[in-house]
Amino acid sequence: MAAAPPGSSAPAFVQGFRYVRDPLGFLTRYRERYGDVFTVRFPFFGEIVYVASPELVKAVFTGSPAVFHAGEANATVLEPALGPSSVLTLDDEPHLQARKLLLPPFHGERIRRYGELIEEVTRRDMETWPLGEPFALRPHTQRITLTVILRAVFGIDDEARIERATHLIDEFSDRVTTITRLPFLRRGVGRRLGPCSVSCGRGSGSTPSSTRRSRCVGATPRARIATTSSRCCCGRATTTARR
Repeated sequence: MAAAPPGSSAPAFVQGFRYVRDPLGFLTRYRERYGDVFTVRFPFFGEIVYVASPELVKAVFTGSPAVFHAGEANATVLEPALGPSSVLTLDDEPHLQARKLLLPPFHGERIRRYGELIEEVTRRDMETWPLGEPFALRPHTQRITLTVILRAVFGIDDEARIERATHLIDEFSDRVTTITRLPFLRRGVGRRLGPCSVSCGRGSGSTPSSTRRSRCVGATPRARIATTSSRCCCGRATTTARR
């Protein structure tokens, strides 16, 4: 296996602490010191390779899905929350099958109709923005996105139901964050979170997802690329790859 890209020799817990204290500053400093591709070692998660060059990020996201298994990388973090059969934690043919189930609402005339809905929801939220003072934009964009999804994809128009769904999703996200960040807490999480979770299998006669993943990695070494990205202070997108 090829050597990891350059990175700090500091212990994993030190690098993790520095990242938690100042994530964007941490990544920006590492990029300036080690270049557009660098390695960070985190407690529990091991080595994470960050790709900060726009050209390289494009190469990763347009690369062969047979090599860049985004689902496999996502599963190391998202599977306790989304389960082993989420479109975000699958690869190859199972991923394509799951995508086909989700595609009909996102074609042609339906997408054009969503434009009016997106504008309506955005304008309504913008009316709540304060004037003449700084404010956090991210919570507003998250709410706009979630409202559009609830109305366009799930067909929920009642404001009370949208508020209820928003509250439940926020609460779920907060609780899952601890499990996601601290993998040693995931033991038995399937029994607490329900059937779509890390400790459940993939159907009749299937192998538990954790076993499936380890066998896959053992049989054919692959780069595990995360589909999520962060953004450095310099404005360049950064994506990550687990080794």
